[in-house]
Amino acid sequence: MSRRVPSWLQLFIVLAVALTGIRPADPHLSLRAAAAPRLFDSPLPPAEPSPPAEPGPSPTLEPAPTPEPAPTPSADLNLNLNLNLNLTAASAWAEPGEVVTYTVTATNLLSVPLAGLALTATLPAGLVYVAKSAVGFTYASDSKTLTWVASDPAAGSGQALAAGAVITGHFGTRVQGLALGTAVTTTVTATSPGLAAPVTAQAVLDIVPPRANEAWATPGQGGV
Repeated sequence: MSRRVPSWLQLFIVLAVALTGIRPADPHLSLRAAAAPRLFDSPLPPAEPSPPAEPGPSPTLEPAPTPEPAPTPSADLNLNLNLNLNLTAASAWAEPGEVVTYTVTATNLLSVPLAGLALTATLPAGLVYVAKSAVGFTYASDSKTLTWVASDPAAGSGQALAAGAVITGHFGTRVQGLALGTAVTTTVTATSPGLAAPVTAQAVLDIVPPRANEAWATPGQGGV
């Protein structure tokens, strides 16, 4: 007479077989053990390869900002925060031997008198000073220089130019020894303790041939 194996013992044997692989003598248990899935027997599915990473956008190199050029100083030499200085010739062109008068104008742009204002003009080669033609200026023949320590007599301030005052001077020159087609430049300079820097003004004179309806008087040939 065979004994019936308790159910709890059967379960224990099945678990022992599943974990250790020992085959029991009971064929029924063996079949159950064989049918029971074993831990770690099922192989893991192969890992799928990761898709290649998509390349990101290439970095864009921003060009370095171009530095702004420094502001170009004004070509107008006559402007200053404290003084406006102008030099003009009676004509933009002249013939050899012709007299040309220059006019100098200075305006005090300050709200106070401008003391010690001095104007200086040196005649360039080819221009000769006309005697006694200067107004305001004094001519020195050794240096061919015209100078004027400017003041405003109406202001009653001595050697000072009143605020907002305008002064005007003149001097005459004769064209001599310049070739036709020459351009000659005359410059006047203003200095004063009240100016941060000297102020200059220029006038250009072109030398041209005599006009067609003119003739130079020549002995024995008549002329006008």
